[in-house]
Amino acid sequence: MKLTKNRVVRILLLFIILLIISNQKINSQSIEKSSVFITKPENNSIRNEYNVTNIAWGFLPLANLEAQMSSFINLAEQIDNEGRKLHGRIEFDAGWLNFAEFCIKNEYPVPNQYCSTIEENFYQYPWFEGKTHLFRGRTYKPFWISSHSPAFIAFLKYQIRNVIKAPIDVMLMDAQTSSAHASLSYNLGDFSEHSLKAFRNYLKNKYTISQLTDLGVNDINTFDYRQFLKQKGINTDQKYINKVKSHSNTPVPLFDDFQLFQNESIKQLTIEMIDYAKNLKPTLLFGTSSPLQENLRATNIAEVDYFMLEQPMITKTFNREPELSYKLAEIMDKSVILTALPSNWNDIRTKKIGEENGLQWIAEAYANGANFILPYNQYTGKDANYIPTIDYTGISKYIRNNATLLNKYKAVKGKVGVVQFWEGGAQYNKMTNDICNALKQANVTYDIIPVGKVYIKNNPTFNQINTYEKVIIANDVYTNGLSTGYPIKNTLDRLNDKLFKWQRSSSIEDITTIKQSLSTNIEIQKNNRLINDKLTVLPRISEPNKPYVVHLVNQSLDPDSGNLITYSDVTLTLDDDLFENSITSAKLFLPNNTVQELEITKENSKTSIKGLNNIKFWGILELKHSGDSDTNEPPELVISKPKDLETIIDPAQEIAIETGTIFEGDNIVIEAEANDPDGEIQEVSLFLNGELIRTDTEAPYSWGGNAKLKNVEIGNYRFRIVAIDNLGKRTKKIIKLTALPRSLRGSDFDEENTGAIMVTPNPVSKGSGITIYQKGNKYLRLYDVTGKKIMKLDVSSYQLDLNISKLSSGMYILKSDTVTSKFIIQ
Repeated sequence: MKLTKNRVVRILLLFIILLIISNQKINSQSIEKSSVFITKPENNSIRNEYNVTNIAWGFLPLANLEAQMSSFINLAEQIDNEGRKLHGRIEFDAGWLNFAEFCIKNEYPVPNQYCSTIEENFYQYPWFEGKTHLFRGRTYKPFWISSHSPAFIAFLKYQIRNVIKAPIDVMLMDAQTSSAHASLSYNLGDFSEHSLKAFRNYLKNKYTISQLTDLGVNDINTFDYRQFLKQKGINTDQKYINKVKSHSNTPVPLFDDFQLFQNESIKQLTIEMIDYAKNLKPTLLFGTSSPLQENLRATNIAEVDYFMLEQPMITKTFNREPELSYKLAEIMDKSVILTALPSNWNDIRTKKIGEENGLQWIAEAYANGANFILPYNQYTGKDANYIPTIDYTGISKYIRNNATLLNKYKAVKGKVGVVQFWEGGAQYNKMTNDICNALKQANVTYDIIPVGKVYIKNNPTFNQINTYEKVIIANDVYTNGLSTGYPIKNTLDRLNDKLFKWQRSSSIEDITTIKQSLSTNIEIQKNNRLINDKLTVLPRISEPNKPYVVHLVNQSLDPDSGNLITYSDVTLTLDDDLFENSITSAKLFLPNNTVQELEITKENSKTSIKGLNNIKFWGILELKHSGDSDTNEPPELVISKPKDLETIIDPAQEIAIETGTIFEGDNIVIEAEANDPDGEIQEVSLFLNGELIRTDTEAPYSWGGNAKLKNVEIGNYRFRIVAIDNLGKRTKKIIKLTALPRSLRGSDFDEENTGAIMVTPNPVSKGSGITIYQKGNKYLRLYDVTGKKIMKLDVSSYQLDLNISKLSSGMYILKSDTVTSKFIIQ
C-alpha cells in the first residue's frame, strides 16, 4: 500500500488521538466507599498520617483569583502526584469577593445582581455579615447573590474554567445559597429584576391566559410579583416574612408557584453547569452540596455524581438527620460525603459532648455506605478550630484496610418501607427521619419509598409497595401533605392494615410491635438481654460470591463522660432468610487491628454469632456463606402439592411465586421433592407467614395435619419452603394460597380456566370497604354507572381489599376480559 502524504497525516492524527485517550483518566464509578477525606489540604505529613485519599474543600483563592491561580495549580499538582484527589469548589456565597471583582472587570452593574426584597433592599449572608471587601477604591459587602443573575451565571462558568486548569477530577458546586434558599420562610425572597422576569416567563409557560386571570394575573407580559404582593397588602419585608411563615394556614398568593419556580430554576442551573463543566472535561465527577432530603438545591438530578453536605448530629438522642440521607443516597445510587455542622464540632471542642462522638459519627456514615470528612484543624464557626486530642488516624487506617468490605456493598432489601414525601419540606422530612431512627434503634431493615407529584414523576406501583411486609408513613404527611391531587394516596389506601400511620406520639414501642409481625428479624443480646437500642446492626451485600457484611455501630453514651461504652460478650442472631445463602463462618474486624474468629450456631432457621467482644464504636463482621463457592450447585426443589399452581413473578423482588386458591374450612397439605446434584440434602423446612412449621431431615418432605394447616379461615397464606444442602447452599420456593369463602365452592371459582369475580358485602354501606375475589382474569377495571373508569385493579392476587370511602352512593361495575360483576354502595 502506497503511503500518500494525506494518509500519513491521517495515521499520525489517529495515533495522537489514541495517545490522548490512553492517558485520559476514566472514572468508572463515583467516590469509593473506602475513601478517606479531610477538609483542607493541610500538609503532606498530615495527609500521610490520616491515610487521606481525598481533600474535600479545594477552594479557589477567595479574592484576587487570577493573580493567585498559580499557587492553586501547584497545590493541585502536588496532591495529584501523591495519588490523592483535590475536590475543586465552585462557590455561591463564599465567592462573594471574587464575584464583586468579576462584575467590575466585566462591567456588570454590581447592585443589579443581588437578591432584592419587597422593599427593594439588599440583605447579607448572615454568616458573613459585617465583612467588607475593598477593590479598586470601592467597598463591597457580602450581599446575597441572585442565582438568576446573568453575571452570576457567567461567574460560575468563570470559576469552572479556572478550576479545570489544575489536575482536578472531582468538582463540587456549593449550591446551598441559591435564590431558592433565599425564598424560604425565614428569608426575604428574591425580587430582583432577573428573578421577577424569570418568574413571569415561568407562569406564562405553565398557565393559560384564562388560568392566569383566575389567579389574579391580568397581563402576564407586564406582571410584577413584587407589585402584585404589595397590592395584596404585603408591602413590607416584615409582613412578607410573617405571611410566608403562616402560609400553610393562610396561603400567600402564588407563593407555591414562586417557591417551585425557584427550586426548578436552581435545578436547571445545576444541570447547565454540569453540562458546561463536562463539555470541558468529560471525565469530571460533579457534585453538589445539597441536603438529600430537600427538593430545592438540585437534589433529584440524574447528572449529579455525588453529594456533599453538613448535617446536624444531635448526640444526646442520636436522632440524627443523616439517617434519611444515607437511605436516599443508596436508592439514588449516589455517593454522599458528610461532615457535622460547625456548631457540633464546637460542642466537642468546648467539651459539651464527649470527643468520641466524632468517631461514632464517622463509623455510622461508613457503615451506611457513605463517607465522612475526618476532623483536623476543623472549622467550628468560632474563633478557634477543633484540634483533636484523640486519635482519628486509627479509624482512617481501619477504613482503608477494610476497603474490600466497604466498596461495592449495599444494604439488604428491607422488610419495611418508609414513605418519604419528597416535596414536603423540612417539617415532613423530620417526621420521616424520626421513623427511620426508630427503626434503626430496633434493628429493623427498611427502605425509603419516595413519593410526590411535582418532583417524583413515576411513583411506585401498588405491586412494588405491596412487597413490603409493613409500610410506614408519617400521619401528617398522609393527612396534610398528600391531602389533594396525589394519586399515590389511593395506592397507599389499598394497603389497608399493612399501612401504619406514624403519629407525633408514636415511639420505639410501636416499632417493636411491628417488628414482632415481620418474617425476618435481627436481634442483638448481652447476658440474654436485648440491646438493639445500644448496638445498631447494618447488614450489607455485594456480588453473589462475595462475603456478606454486617456493621455493628455503638450507639450507647456514658451519661457522665459523654463517651461511648465498650460492649463485650455479645450475641448476634440473624434469621436465615435475611441473606440468600447459609452463613458458614464469621470474623469480626475491629479498629484496634484485632480479628476475632467467632462461633456460629444454627437453630430453628436462625444463625447465632456468639462472643463478639470489645466493640467500642464500630466493628465489621465478615460472614462467609455457601454461595462463596462457585462449584457447589444449589439444591433442586419441586412443589408436588398443591397441584395446578399458577406462577407469577414478583417484579420488585424478582422471585417466582406459586399461587392458587383453596376454600374456607379446607385442610392444607404441602409436599415437595428435593434433590442435590452434587451432594446431599441436609434439611427441608416449611414456614407459614414467616413462622416455622417443621424441619424435615429426610424424605418424604410432606406437611399436613398441623393445627395451623387445618380448617383454614378466609384469607391469604404465604408459605416458604427452604431446602439446604450439606454445604449450606439453599433453594427456596414461595407458595401463596388464598382461602376463598366456602360459599364459592361449586361456582366458577371451583372450575379451571374460567374467569370469576365476586364482591362482598354487596350491597355495601357508604364509607366502608369491600373485598373482591377474582381469578382467571387478564385485567380488572372499576367503572361507575355512567361508564367512567374509576381505577384499574391488580389481578396478581385472588383477594383484593378495596377502600371505597371516597366513592359516592350508587351502582358500580367491575369488568374483566371474561366477566362482569356489579355492586351497590348505599
